[in-house]
Order: sequence, then C-alpha cells, then structure tokens
Amino acid sequence: CWQFFTNNDEINYRQPETRAIMNWVKQEHFTASASLHGGALVANYPWDGSRDQSKQYYGCPDDKTFRYMASVYSQSHYNMSLSKEFKGGITNGAFWYPIYGGMQDWNYIHGGCFELTLEISDVKWPKAAELPVIWEQNRMSMLNLAASLVKVRHFHRIHFFHWKG
Repeated sequence: CWQFFTNNDEINYRQPETRAIMNWVKQEHFTASASLHGGALVANYPWDGSRDQSKQYYGCPDDKTFRYMASVYSQSHYNMSLSKEFKGGITNGAFWYPIYGGMQDWNYIHGGCFELTLEISDVKWPKAAELPVIWEQNRMSMLNLAASLVKVRHFHRIHFFHWKG
C-alpha cells in the first residue's frame, strides 16, 4: 500500500480544509514548510512510512537535504539537540512513528515542497500561558531554518511520476 505513487491522490475525498491546503500547495510551489506539533521534542523528516509498512529507517531521495534541514533546526534548539531519545534531535518518520497519508510526505511528493514535522514541545496540549515560552525555545531554530534554506543552492526536485523506486 504505497499510496503516494498513484496517479489519483483522491483530493475530492478530503475534507474542505484539507482540499484547500492541497490546492494551495500545488498552486504556490513552496520550497519548504514546517508542521508544528507537540508531544515530543524532535525534528522529523520524510519518509513517514515504508513500502512494507514496517517501522524502519526509510529515507527519501533527498534524505541528505532533509537531514541537513532537520539538523539546522535541532542544533539551534538547546534542549532538542541534547535529546537522549533522538540522536542529534532528529529522526526519520518511518523509523520513529510511521504514518501514511500525512502532510509531510504529501507536500514533498505532490508539491515539491520540503516539509519537516517539528515536534516543538514535550507537552502535547500546552496551556495558552505556556506558548510564549515555547515560542522563545523555538524562535532561533525557526529563524535559522529559514536562513539555511537561502544557503542551500540546489534542492533535488524529484519528478515522482518517472521514479520507479
């Protein structure tokens, strides 16, 4: 069940908000994006699942670039970079927490957009009063990640309809 490498991404079966984001990503041709989550402290990169649906490292064709981006984020975040659970504060999604149909992989495949899933707090549901602290803990990481994208001279855009993997 490697759902991403089909001609039909079933956009019509999605919720209206999801369809709107999917159309926006395809229309704007973003270079990079990030999805912010809570519940862990790690910079997660594609792939989020493997072809055989096992929990294993499953790097995408641009694995080196994604690891670089995730490392820039993590190394700019004091606590994330010192993680005992995640070497260097980064992880491959399929190795850590496999999911299928997620935004990170979809953006990469269908939008040519390099997306990271940034788990920015060990607290899954932080209180509103905690948000300024979480922002300060992640602010430099976000700014350094954005700055690093300017320095990356070439993203290896893959045309998946030609890739046989």
